[in-house]
Amino acid sequence: MALVAAAHTGWGGKDLFRKARAYFSLAPQLKSSRVSRATKARLYTSIIRPVMTYGAETWSMSADSERRLAVAENDALRRVAGPVFHESRQRWGFRNNKEIRELSGVQPILNATKKIRLQYHGHLARGSAPAPTRAMLETSPHAKGSRPRGPPPRRLRDQVAKDAAALGIEDWREEAQDRTEWRNNTKRILDFPDPYEERRVQAKRRKAEREAAREAAREHADDPA
Repeated sequence: MALVAAAHTGWGGKDLFRKARAYFSLAPQLKSSRVSRATKARLYTSIIRPVMTYGAETWSMSADSERRLAVAENDALRRVAGPVFHESRQRWGFRNNKEIRELSGVQPILNATKKIRLQYHGHLARGSAPAPTRAMLETSPHAKGSRPRGPPPRRLRDQVAKDAAALGIEDWREEAQDRTEWRNNTKRILDFPDPYEERRVQAKRRKAEREAAREAAREHADDPA
């Protein structure tokens, strides 16, 4: 199970065991042939996913943590979508990621976490200036002293700005002052392509290009001319 495999490393930490229990408590319903696919999807989005994304307002996730979260969701959605019979192999098996997304109608969890994070930080930006939460948005973590050695940390504020930029918003603090407009804008990110799937496709493309380049190099080396 992807949830348990990630329990000690990356997304979720020790709290992941609580998230895993929420999943396993409904696993029989997700696998049952007596429960409709639409009902399974509602069970997932209304009970399991809110537990999985608890605290997402303050997440600044690494690529590995995002991968673990996406894999955990895909694992649950495969149970929602159900198995498929592969004619070529003459056996039952799991559906691919594109199929489970289309059949379940569930929007990518990584986009959902971005929406949660954007809406929360919009709420903070609308707070009064003296509020500690407002000050958190405007204070540099290394205002005094030098930055620690190593690569720069992935800061939460940078992640929020990146998510807002993807929506075409340059000054997100200013845009967030209109509560209704901000809510409507942040919902648009739910319809974006799945970041995890896009990275998988790009990785496969790069791998194919490298293999093609190596094959071309071998053919060139074997060519006597």
